[in-house]
Amino acid sequence: MFYKPNDPHENHRRKCTMTVLEIQFSDHSPGVTLHFIARILRQIGTKHQAYALFSANCWAWSRGIVMAIAIESSRNVEIVTMSGRDVTLDQLKIYLLTEYGAFGGMLLHCIEKGKHDLRWHEYCTLRCACFLYGFISLGLWFRHVIFGPLNWALHTKELCIYKDRTTNTKGQDHTYTILPPDFTDLIPTFPGIATHLLGHNFCGPSKYLYILVPPIATSGARVTSVHIFIYGTVELEPGQEQLASVTESTLNRMEWFRCAILRQTQDGRLIEVSEPACFPLSVQFRSESGRRSYGAVHVMEHHHPLTLGLRQGDSIAIWALGRAGFIHKPAGAWIKAVTNHRLGFLDWLVTINMTRTIAGLIIYPRGHTWPEIVGKFCHELKHLFIEIPWCLNSFCNDWPWSAINMAASHLLSTVTPLQLPADDGDEHPVEVSLSNFIEQLLSPNSGKGSPFCRAIMRSISLGQAEIDLFKIIVLLVTLDNVKYYVHIRHPKDEESLWHHFITSLWSYHGFVQDTAVIYRPGKMQKAAWDALDVDFTAELSDSDTAAPQDILSVALRLRDFRNNYWWYFWLNENWQWPISIVKAIMKCAGQVVRVQLQCDEEPLQIDKWEKTDVLLGEKVEGWEHAEGKIYGNGMKDDVHFLFAHARARFLIGSIILISVFLHVYYHL
Repeated sequence: MFYKPNDPHENHRRKCTMTVLEIQFSDHSPGVTLHFIARILRQIGTKHQAYALFSANCWAWSRGIVMAIAIESSRNVEIVTMSGRDVTLDQLKIYLLTEYGAFGGMLLHCIEKGKHDLRWHEYCTLRCACFLYGFISLGLWFRHVIFGPLNWALHTKELCIYKDRTTNTKGQDHTYTILPPDFTDLIPTFPGIATHLLGHNFCGPSKYLYILVPPIATSGARVTSVHIFIYGTVELEPGQEQLASVTESTLNRMEWFRCAILRQTQDGRLIEVSEPACFPLSVQFRSESGRRSYGAVHVMEHHHPLTLGLRQGDSIAIWALGRAGFIHKPAGAWIKAVTNHRLGFLDWLVTINMTRTIAGLIIYPRGHTWPEIVGKFCHELKHLFIEIPWCLNSFCNDWPWSAINMAASHLLSTVTPLQLPADDGDEHPVEVSLSNFIEQLLSPNSGKGSPFCRAIMRSISLGQAEIDLFKIIVLLVTLDNVKYYVHIRHPKDEESLWHHFITSLWSYHGFVQDTAVIYRPGKMQKAAWDALDVDFTAELSDSDTAAPQDILSVALRLRDFRNNYWWYFWLNENWQWPISIVKAIMKCAGQVVRVQLQCDEEPLQIDKWEKTDVLLGEKVEGWEHAEGKIYGNGMKDDVHFLFAHARARFLIGSIILISVFLHVYYHL
């Protein structure tokens, strides 16, 4: 359609539209003509009728036309206006590739250029890669239709964030270049639609919106956890040699990331939700001279304020921050919001049918040949391929992501040294999961050679929190006359028994929810100590005749308990690992100078382990069962103890009953 300038029909036609972007061309020869645009239209219309099948599921003809014009006539572009402000041509291309989803147009341009510049097998490889990309995208779309939205985002671009600006690795300025929320359209996932406008204050000096999750879809579901993984480096700026002595503990207390919820307003803008949704994201640094690599694995459980505050259509944003004297270089991040749907009639129907199918495979009618049984099994297995993922998504959507987080955290801890509170009077504690605490102390890369491993243990305490939900071990260790308090916190099994049983399916140990906190003497440590109901405190001997217990020996025993945790747990009903580790440490130490019970005003002077063992067996609940039942002394005694005093008797009894039923069914 052709109109004259200021034609009322043209104005009426466009009054209900919103101008996303406007490109003005210069008058220099050769200019952009209608013949030029017609040639692009003919190329798209006649040569690529089926291009949508080979474009990674992100093709749109109008976006491709704009991208082709912007690329092929870039020398004639004079002014680009986007969302009411002037931008550069490079910013326009970024906007087209992400927010406006013209990635398909870029693929078309690259493939057409490669058709002339590449050899035939290279060109065919490129086309096959695009086809495979689109096929994967189609499969993920099918997964989205069946199981719901993915609710995740990925970003793997390295930037240099200074105190006053943000640049890329080549020095080009990106201080105010906003990362669009639909960045995930560039990877094979279900594409979103951006209907909002990002504010101009989301990026600025020392503050860059590094990753933004598309609007979260939680219709009929609730967010149960948010998983975050970030990695990168922190370097010193040139001329900042005086900061080279900054420790990893000091760097970790700096705020390098900030996370918050963005919510859409009625006019389409995104606003940041206020506290307590925002929080500092702690990172773990690895020691290097002048350049610190870091990684962070963080999980916000269902009780976290940010997780509780997420609603349908919200976005999760993470800003990378800059600090004076440092160059912050985030290199990659991903966020996953896990949602659990309310169980409906269809979920229960699929579960009942899956149970019926499995039971039919186990209890198959008698009188059939093996080929018939195998054929029946293969036929039913096709249904299970859909029913089992459906049930896993409905009942335990959080489990695989918890396993991924645990594996990533374990991998990171093997290359990350244990951080300690600063020795200059700073009382800021260091908190780490107990499993990572063990790995960091025993890692050959950074653990066994660290000075903290030779810290001598002076006392050990056992107690519980005043809220009576946690058993807590407190170790007092000294390194070169510097005191450290190590608090090991274990949630009581009574409070999380069913969850504790289930963790045996994906974890080889039970230290999933246990944490270790390292304090320096001060107000914070005193407040943590005052919140404990201490059962007893035992001071260990430091004489030459007794074997000194260092923190490395404690880590070795903790590792042994972790590796054999489920063996002890299932075969000993009254076994508790916090009491067991305390008893093992005190037994190896041999001599105990004195023991102070909660009910006694004065500490008791005890110089032999046998007396200490008898005393604590009378005063501390669970002390007698700390070592558990030692199997192997006699089959009769072991079988009797197994069916009388072991948790595994419930599982063994169920297996025996099912086995007897199947035996009777098939043989009688």
